[in-house]
Amino acid sequence: MNRESLLRFVKMALAVAEKELPTYSHRFAPHRYRLAQLCACCLLKVLLRQDLRGIEALLSVSGELRKALGLKRVPDHSTLCRFENRWLSPQRLDKMLARVCEQAGVKEGAVAADATGLETSTATP
Repeated sequence: MNRESLLRFVKMALAVAEKELPTYSHRFAPHRYRLAQLCACCLLKVLLRQDLRGIEALLSVSGELRKALGLKRVPDHSTLCRFENRWLSPQRLDKMLARVCEQAGVKEGAVAADATGLETSTATP
């Protein structure tokens, strides 16, 4: 996947997540990250077949990705893990990923997540 398509995917993932999720989990929660930003990071994890530490490392070296996501600092892998456990059921993840792929023009089945949301693979058409 080239740089432009990766940035386009991240921007679309952010837009889809902003429609699906509230801005923050609670009004008294620290406003370090919007839920949509964390969700876009998790969708990127599925797309690139990385673990949470891999996404944390990728974001720490890629200023363009951080800028596209609107991140001032990189979320820790534990923050992403807590977000996934609380907000992303496998059904919600599949639904959001399908919307992003539809908007990006990716063929259905080119990117898939298993029922647990832990493992990804290329699905056969």
